[in-house]
Amino acid sequence: MILETLLGGVGGGLLRLAPEVMKILDAKNERAHELEMTRLSIEADKAKAADALAAQREVNDGAFNASALQALMEGIKAQAIVTGVKWIDGLSSLVRPTLTFALFGLYAAARTATFFLGWQSGTPVLQLLAATWTAEDQVMLAGMMNFWFLDRVIFKALK
Repeated sequence: MILETLLGGVGGGLLRLAPEVMKILDAKNERAHELEMTRLSIEADKAKAADALAAQREVNDGAFNASALQALMEGIKAQAIVTGVKWIDGLSSLVRPTLTFALFGLYAAARTATFFLGWQSGTPVLQLLAATWTAEDQVMLAGMMNFWFLDRVIFKALK
């Protein structure tokens, strides 16, 4: 009888504690769920902020490019204004061609020297030509041509 009473008391106590244990476990799971939801919310906010920042960068890049083009056009307009003093206007008109010829002359001399050094070392001429005319050379030539010929197009458009 004592054993039955004891077992009944312990069993009843355990059954009474079961809902409390379940509440504790449920609260633990609820806190873990809330923590995960907060983490996901923070990640979503970070992604939204990164998207907004990227969009703002694109807007800023576009504005910068537009202002750079406007500054270029204004610089070209300013170069076309004559002062009325012949020697100053003549000197001003020679700056760009002189720099172009000087830099192109240095470039051509460096490429010619490279070619002749290779030729003296016995490298075949076709191989030297292929080695001394690279993609960078094509870019430089295209840049120079654009500088001179697009300048005329822009200048005519501004008049």
